Amino acid sequence: MQLHGIHHISAITKNVQKNYHFFTEILGLQCIKSTVHHEDTTARKLYYASDIQQDEASLAFIERKDASETKKGNNTILDASFRVASQASVIYWKRRFEQFSVNYEEIVLSNDTEVLVFTDFEGHSFHMYANQEDVNIIGTASDIPLEHQIIGLGPCTIKINQIDQTAVVLEDVLSLVHTHSYLSPQQEKKTSVYTFSGKQSHHEIHVEQSNEFTQAKLGYSSFHHLAFRVENITELRKWRDLFERIRMPNSGIINHTYYKSIYFRDGNDILYELATSKPGFTIDEEIDQLGSTLSLPKQLQKQREEIEKELTPLL
Repeated sequence: MQLHGIHHISAITKNVQKNYHFFTEILGLQCIKSTVHHEDTTARKLYYASDIQQDEASLAFIERKDASETKKGNNTILDASFRVASQASVIYWKRRFEQFSVNYEEIVLSNDTEVLVFTDFEGHSFHMYANQEDVNIIGTASDIPLEHQIIGLGPCTIKINQIDQTAVVLEDVLSLVHTHSYLSPQQEKKTSVYTFSGKQSHHEIHVEQSNEFTQAKLGYSSFHHLAFRVENITELRKWRDLFERIRMPNSGIINHTYYKSIYFRDGNDILYELATSKPGFTIDEEIDQLGSTLSLPKQLQKQREEIEKELTPLL
C-alpha cells in the first residue's frame, strides 16, 4: 500500500479572527473551508490553501478559545513550510513581513536550501523557501504579485527524542523512504528526511532528533497533527485492516464529511492521520465559493442558527 503525500497539517488557534486575517490578508492564502470540529460544534475549523487541486495539501486550524500557552519541548510537530517560485520571492516575503511587523529571522541555509523562518501572531513556526519544481502559479485574489504568491505547503518538521520510535512507523508501517540527513541550521541537530514514493520534495517529512528532556505540551501556537493522503475509502479500509493485524492502536474510521480518516500515534506520541482525497471540499460549495460561508454536515443543518451563535465570527 502506498500513501500519496501530505493531505493537511492541523494546528491550534486561540483567536480565529486574527488567524483568518493573517493567513488570508498577509499570506494571501484562500480559506477553502470554514466548518466546525467533528467533536465540538462550538469550535470553528478553517482550512487554507493556495489552490483547490485534489493533491494539494492544506493547512487547518482548530479554534480553542480556552487554549493555554504552548510548552516548548520534545516530541512535537515543530514547524510547517510554504513554497514560493524563486529566491526573489523569498526576498519579497522578507520585505512584506517587515511591512506587516511579522516576526522573522534572517534567511539561512537548511538542507541545501535558503529558507526564511517566520512565525504568525501566536508563534506557529513556518519556513518559506523557493521550490524550483513548481512553475505553475495559479494564484489567489490578493495584493501580492502573482509571481511571488505562495504556491503551497512544503515539508513538515517533527522534533523527537527517540528516532527509532518514529522511524519504525514512518518506514516499516507507512513505507516512507529515508533519503538522507542534514544538520538543522539553528540548533545543529541531526535531521532525517523521509519521502513518499513518486512524490515531489515538498511532500517530505523532516525528523529532527533532540536530546531535550522537556516534553512539549500543546497550546495555541502548536501544530496538532499531520495527515497523510489516501485516495479513497477502499484504501483507508486496507490501512485499518493493517493496523488491526499489527495491533497498532487507532481511532477507527471517522467521517469528517469532506474526507474520512484514521488517527494513530507513534512511540514518541506524535499524532498522525490518514485522510481520503474524496469526496473533497467541493461537495457542498462551488469552487469559486469555497470558504465563503459556514459549511455544516447534513446532520447539523437543523442546528445551524444555534451553532452560528456560538461560533466566533471571522470578520
